[in-house]
Amino acid sequence: MIKYSNLKKEEIDEFREVLGKFDMLHDFNEKKVIEKYIAKYPDLVIVAKEDKKIIGTILGQGSGSILGSLWSIAVLEDYRGKGIGRILMKKMTERLVKKYKCLWVYLMVRDGNPAINLYKNIGFISDKMYSYGIWDENLENFLKS
Repeated sequence: MIKYSNLKKEEIDEFREVLGKFDMLHDFNEKKVIEKYIAKYPDLVIVAKEDKKIIGTILGQGSGSILGSLWSIAVLEDYRGKGIGRILMKKMTERLVKKYKCLWVYLMVRDGNPAINLYKNIGFISDKMYSYGIWDENLENFLKS
């Protein structure tokens, strides 16, 4: 059974290991950076776990502005296609909208990323600058799904 929770301090090394598999350690080269982030925003780092093993991650940013962002969305290859990425994105989007009052949520995607289809199916719309955003009725529909 897959469980979703906020990242705990004792899970940081494993979290960084997962991000490293996807070349996503650019912002977390030092453990203390993520420690500071989860101390300040404990609800903006969610992990998916199966049998206590981290299999997926997502980070959010939404410190009081109307604009929120999703980043470091990663699901280990053996667990893809099971809806884990979608659930992580929905949980984080709900937090950004409800707690941080974001009206628009975006994410930046590398060109050719196979997850672009997931983002489009959820309702994100390309702005043709390698980023996708969800707002208005698409945001409301996604949160209801």
